[in-house]
Amino acid sequence: MKILTIIIVMMFNACILKADSVVKEVKEYDFIDHTSGEVLITPRLKSISKYNRQGLMLESKIYETSGEVKVVTKYDYNDKLQCIAISYYNEKGEKISEEEKRFDEKGSTIPFLIVKSSDFCKQISPQIKCSYDKNGNVIEAIKYDETIKDMIVIKISYKYQYW
Repeated sequence: MKILTIIIVMMFNACILKADSVVKEVKEYDFIDHTSGEVLITPRLKSISKYNRQGLMLESKIYETSGEVKVVTKYDYNDKLQCIAISYYNEKGEKISEEEKRFDEKGSTIPFLIVKSSDFCKQISPQIKCSYDKNGNVIEAIKYDETIKDMIVIKISYKYQYW
């Protein structure tokens, strides 16, 4: 009985820790040169997404193969923490477009859906490998792709940092 109680307390603590962990930054790495189709030996930084302490994505930067910033995306939220505007900026910091909040037939805001890259870790697939820290947080997620002569190669890798 004592062992069962200890196990239950440990599981409860793990759930609390996991719920309190909030992603601060996600780095996405690409292992395919999309121009030539070649597999890269060294991954290239594809994007960096930054989050606030509430877990809301604030900004995402997409990089060219040269390492230069290509596009910066910024997210705005209302007081209900719903994404209501997404702004896109070019490499010079000039706004190139913006998507603003939409409304349904009753006049209520329809927020934008922001998908987290770690969501694919919930899938059961031999082409997905996720690593977790002791608190159950995803620290690395890898998507594999069967593309070259029946070999499975890494396609995309994500690395997570928490607040």
